[in-house]
Amino acid sequence: MSHVFEQYFDTTKGAYTQDRLAEGILKTCIKYGPIVLENPNDYEARANIMWAGSLALSGLLSFGKKGDFATHKIEHEVSAIYDLTHGIGMAILFPNWMKYVMHENIDKFIEFAHNVWNIPYKEEETDIANLGIQKTEDFLSSLEMPKTFSQVNINDEKFEEMAAKAVYFGEIGNFKKLKKDDVLEILKLSS
Repeated sequence: MSHVFEQYFDTTKGAYTQDRLAEGILKTCIKYGPIVLENPNDYEARANIMWAGSLALSGLLSFGKKGDFATHKIEHEVSAIYDLTHGIGMAILFPNWMKYVMHENIDKFIEFAHNVWNIPYKEEETDIANLGIQKTEDFLSSLEMPKTFSQVNINDEKFEEMAAKAVYFGEIGNFKKLKKDDVLEILKLSS
């Protein structure tokens, strides 16, 4: 899901097809992820998750788009210091990155909330976007993914170092250009 998010949350206009494909892959993960955890031998669920993973990393979703790989870069700094798998780090960071950058393009988060989580357009814009983020966080938790670094015994001791290393070569991200202080805030939100 994280690798799909990196390609979905993008500033490129007119990538309708790529975005609908991304939403379909996310919905596949939402449908079959819990089934695979419950019964790893369920062939249909396993095949759909594997196919979703292959499509997520095939380049298909990023054709004509820049993507935003800031969260990926931040997580690499976390797992470079701590014994944390990439997927767990991404599950912790992504909802907090979403909260932090949401107002850069709230329409994208409303689209995400509506098309992926079926949240109706009846609410206020900020509420719709926040509901989509909350549903994402709740879903990841339902897969027994931790929500915070403290749940995996990581404290704020190295946050400054990780933030500095994440932006060592300059600002990161496309959806919102992140500087060291931005990365630090995302890490704090994730603690």
